[in-house]
Amino acid sequence: MDGLVKISSKESSLKICMVAAGTADVYPRFAPTMEWDTAAGHGVVTASGGKIV
Repeated sequence: MDGLVKISSKESSLKICMVAAGTADVYPRFAPTMEWDTAAGHGVVTASGGKIV
């Protein structure tokens, strides 16, 4: 890691998929979200054997 932080403005499910793909390290969420905002990303992670906490 080079010490730089990059903030990405994308939909929640896309950011979750970026973490699953290894193109992002974390996706912290500090504001409320609804199920439909994260459902697709959650499905991808779950199908690949991962877990969202």
